Amino acid sequence: MKLADLLSTMILNMSTEKKSGAFLWLTYAYRRTYALFMDTRAQAAAASFDAFNNSFLKALTEPARAALVRELLLHGRMDVGSIAEKVPQDRSVVARHLQTLERAGLVRSAKEGRHVYYEVDGDGMLDQLATLTALFKKLEPVCCAKR
Repeated sequence: MKLADLLSTMILNMSTEKKSGAFLWLTYAYRRTYALFMDTRAQAAAASFDAFNNSFLKALTEPARAALVRELLLHGRMDVGSIAEKVPQDRSVVARHLQTLERAGLVRSAKEGRHVYYEVDGDGMLDQLATLTALFKKLEPVCCAKR
């Protein structure tokens, strides 16, 4: 029996709650293991996919979250209510988007009393961008045509 067949059988016999987590973990593990045996072009493609799939880029590509980052860049440190007044989304939606941006390293928060204040995390953004730039500089000779 192939390893893939064995793993598929194991997943089918799991409860519904465990299936999605197991599938995500196995997909990740398979992609990482498979990358060890690929040629350099395929490795570059896999690394590029992972880079484009990271939380930093996902957070910035959502227009509502990009608008929140824009407001924070324009106005500086603000609480959730003040930000919500400047965008069309409800306060609860704004709060969720800000939490996603914080997990992605784009903003940081500080709680003061009943208010949570957010501001752009410049160091976090620069670190994320530097990491992506370094990755693509390594990938460029392998995957991308020169002009």
